[in-house]
Amino acid sequence: MDPQALKSVQDLVPVIAADTGVAQPSSHPAIQHVSLPAIDREHVEHALAPLIVKQLGDKALAAARRLPILRHAYAEWLLNETSRANALYALSTGIAETVPVLNLPLNMADIVVLTKNQLIMVYKLALAAGRPKSPVAVIGELMGVIGAGFLWRQIARELVGLIPVVGIVPKVAVAYAGTYAIGQAAQTYLVEGKVPGEDQLKMLYTRAIERGQELAKNLAQRDGQTNS
Repeated sequence: MDPQALKSVQDLVPVIAADTGVAQPSSHPAIQHVSLPAIDREHVEHALAPLIVKQLGDKALAAARRLPILRHAYAEWLLNETSRANALYALSTGIAETVPVLNLPLNMADIVVLTKNQLIMVYKLALAAGRPKSPVAVIGELMGVIGAGFLWRQIARELVGLIPVVGIVPKVAVAYAGTYAIGQAAQTYLVEGKVPGEDQLKMLYTRAIERGQELAKNLAQRDGQTNS
């Protein structure tokens, strides 16, 4: 095993056991137990790997790059973290200006920040997938595959139709949705090695919009910023 991969998980001691129906109490408060129906790749990847990634935190990228079984879980974690961070940024800045192309209230300075976070997310996904290319090459390759500009415009048009009011909710929703959809497309291409087709991209749009709307409304209600 790669020494760097071992170094990344040196403080993490997962215990894997088949489900015997008998609880295994732990004397160490930091140890988490997960019960797997079977010890195979599918169950480890979807049940155990997310816990490992969460525990590793900043070390998860290095571990995922060297341990393929962690890549899907790391991609999901990174995607959710970045999408939520962009949504919270949009909420905190109260994006105010309008970009005519999108017909949504977006400030150009804020778009720069949101896009920067998305590009960093994509590059980290590429590193986790074991890609050796430079950031420019990786991002250029991905943009050519998914057409990021089209992706953003599609999401914006959908949001305009679904949220007809101007206020904090659509601003936060589009910040989340754009990041989530781009991240999902990047994960499909970089981690899974598949080129997302038109139908899959449309599905990503829909999923991103639904998640963006739900999060935006929850955040707005929490902060007392609901639209009248």
